[in-house]
Amino acid sequence: MPRVRPPQSDAGQVHLLTTSLTTATGDGGPTGHHYLPALLVTDITAFLNDRVEGSTTHPGYASLVARRAIHEGRVTQETGESQLAENDLETHIRDYIVTLARRSFRKKHSAAVLDFHQVNHSGEVPVITSREDRRTLARQLIDGDAAATAGGFPAMANPSAAELQAALDTATGEADEIIPADRELQAIVEQIRAARPRAVELVQEILDELRHATRKLEPGTARDIMRSYGVTFEALEGELPAPGDVPVTPPVPAVPVPPPVTPA
Repeated sequence: MPRVRPPQSDAGQVHLLTTSLTTATGDGGPTGHHYLPALLVTDITAFLNDRVEGSTTHPGYASLVARRAIHEGRVTQETGESQLAENDLETHIRDYIVTLARRSFRKKHSAAVLDFHQVNHSGEVPVITSREDRRTLARQLIDGDAAATAGGFPAMANPSAAELQAALDTATGEADEIIPADRELQAIVEQIRAARPRAVELVQEILDELRHATRKLEPGTARDIMRSYGVTFEALEGELPAPGDVPVTPPVPAVPVPPPVTPA
């Protein structure tokens, strides 16, 4: 016989609570079936929905979980855009150093131009292992171009110091945009964390009430009623899961123990 599978996520809790609220509202109408007490329905409604006090709106659990998904998407987007900007900055840095070295060798410029940029005389690109490495190296090259042109060398081109500065500014700006997005996400995560115990409690109350209210019904009918309230079942080994249910969770395979080694 399938067993009840409590929601495994915040979104799953919202789904069960919302479905239970909708179904209970319908059951309390013309059909007159009351599988959940009126007080529990009221508690679920208050927990899920936003609450307005004066000019302040306090988000309900459903809003918090929905907002978290939105802010997670925003953080992911900002992080992706930042990484693209970082990659572009690193490309500018590498192209700048390679072009500078090749120009210096081709035009037989003094190695001083490389010294102005703090680039070794072989023209190798330094190892870049962090965001701060990129920032430091980009500023070093930009300052080096100013020093080199002051010393009589032609300004760098393809990329120029101005292009490198633009790539640096873009990378810095994109990185800065992650912080406020992440702060907003963390604030919502904390609100969900504080409300989660109540969500678990309400879910358990729904399950207990449904079990009690359907205890005298034929098992298949009882499960169908519970499914209409958003309850999911887990099929046991050898059973076919009903639509919306999940197959049995396979046990974690045991780690094989090697046979004992017999001394030669």
